[in-house]
Amino acid sequence: MVKEKTTKKEIVKMVARNADVSQSTSQQVIDALFDCIGEELAAGHDVELRRFGTFMVHTNKSRVISDISGKPATVPEHRIAKYRCGTSMRAVLNAKQLSKTTD
Repeated sequence: MVKEKTTKKEIVKMVARNADVSQSTSQQVIDALFDCIGEELAAGHDVELRRFGTFMVHTNKSRVISDISGKPATVPEHRIAKYRCGTSMRAVLNAKQLSKTTD
């Protein structure tokens, strides 16, 4: 089963069509949204988008691993972004999955 993906360019077109705005306006709004989410995450804040989900900052602790030669190497503590699906989005995803299995 090959997973299909939707690109940012395709999302820009969909938003422009659904909101009845130009693609350049849609592009600006989407870029601004991603910039705002990134800035909030960089500041250590979680970002909750109702009916969609929550982007959270998670800190991975420092740890020792074996590098390719087998010698120990330290991976420093670092932050990553995690996403938790919202209840409404989960219901949409599960409804789509159910319709695929019944077809």
